[in-house]
Order: sequence, then structure tokens, then C-alpha cells
Amino acid sequence: MDISQQKLSPQQWLEELASAIADEADAMVAADAESLMKAVARKESAARVLETLPPDVAAGLDPMEVVALREANLSNGALMTAAQAHASWTLEKLGRMESYATYTGHGQVQPQAVPRYYGSA
Repeated sequence: MDISQQKLSPQQWLEELASAIADEADAMVAADAESLMKAVARKESAARVLETLPPDVAAGLDPMEVVALREANLSNGALMTAAQAHASWTLEKLGRMESYATYTGHGQVQPQAVPRYYGSA
């Protein structure tokens, strides 16, 4: 059964969100894509449920816990941004285009772009 279809109390949903955020961080550190995708799905499900709570019910949740979860989620986002930047830089270096100019038989400049592969990902 999908986690979003379970009948949990608001506090249990908050705990599920906390668990999913922690699992997300662990999966990023371990570079475990499958676990990361599962954690993100759990996090999104819990967040959707919590976002739809009536205001009087949401008011019963510990605001400090909600703030701590927000900060943990932002930290995960920063970690993901850094990982994506690193991966993009690496892929750019592994397969980049080298530009140069050559001359045609008639003495005209002809720009060229040739891929230079230094490795494979």
C-alpha cells in the first residue's frame, strides 16, 4: 500500500517526513539512486498530507520540529545542488567540444567543433 493511503495521525505523518528526509540524506551520501528515489517519494507523500491538514489540526504540531525538518530539507537541497554541479562539471570534462578554425582550399576561415572524449561516464 502506498504510504499516502495509510491512515496515520498528524504526528505520525511528521515522523514519516522526518524519517524520509533522513533517509534522503543518507541515500545522497551513499550515492544510492534507488534509495534516494524511494525517500523522495515518501517525503513528498508525507509533505502533501501535512500540507492539507486543517489549520486547527496543524496548530497541534510542534512548530520547532517543523522548523527543524524545514532546515534538514534545505540542507538536503544544498547537498543535491552541490552533487549536481559536480556531476555536470565532470561530464563536461569527460566529453567536451573543442573549437578551432581551419582554412579551406580557397583561403577562407572555416570554424570547426570537434568532440574530444577524455573518458566515459
